[in-house]
Amino acid sequence: MEFAEAKAIIGRALAAGNLVVCIGSCSILYHGRAASKLSEGDRLLVIKHDGTFLIHQSTGMKAINYQGPGSSTSVVEENGELMVKSQRTKPLNEII
Repeated sequence: MEFAEAKAIIGRALAAGNLVVCIGSCSILYHGRAASKLSEGDRLLVIKHDGTFLIHQSTGMKAINYQGPGSSTSVVEENGELMVKSQRTKPLNEII
């Protein structure tokens, strides 16, 4: 699947308020109360209608990164990469 097609599918699902589940290889950037970066690896991404945003690794049951309800999610294609961003304003947090 091309990034443009994936962006469109995820964008439509978010706009419709659907549960979004993505599986693939990606890297993670987190900016907020702390900062972290995870190198590329297999991940499971879950985006819920209430804004909850969860990223799981290929092992274990706990999310490696998450945003609670009320977060806003956007999808952009930039520099040949597909980026799914979750932002929360209070407290200010961002996962890319």
